Amino acid sequence: MKNPLVHFLIFVVPATIEAYREAGNCYKCDGNNEQCSLAMMHSDIAKYTVRCARDYIYCMTIFLEQDGRKIFNKRCASERICNREISRCDGSERTTKGGLQTEKICHAWCCEGDWCNPGSRVSPAHLVMMSGLLCANLMYRIYL
Repeated sequence: MKNPLVHFLIFVVPATIEAYREAGNCYKCDGNNEQCSLAMMHSDIAKYTVRCARDYIYCMTIFLEQDGRKIFNKRCASERICNREISRCDGSERTTKGGLQTEKICHAWCCEGDWCNPGSRVSPAHLVMMSGLLCANLMYRIYL
């Protein structure tokens, strides 16, 4: 007869650890430039970060500007979602409605690696902070 504890230790624990290792971490945010700024996201890390599902190995950022409004969407994404959103959101488009010309600017990009989607620009201070997080993450993975 199988010992449930042995089965758990041999099959369940390694699978759980492997799934945990493959899942990435991304910033998550829906809002304007101020709401999704690096300073705002760091003010409440638990609210603005997410551990991605196993197949969602990319962090995605979508930037949309229309009628003077700037909106960001940051989240985890699969390769299929990245490809779809990048192809849907391909630059700028000018339209004229009622004699008024408007411009819609849309950019989408995906990156691979923990917290690689912090903001529209990366500052030197952010690089220093991220290097500390990456070192801690690497040490955690080595000793896991």
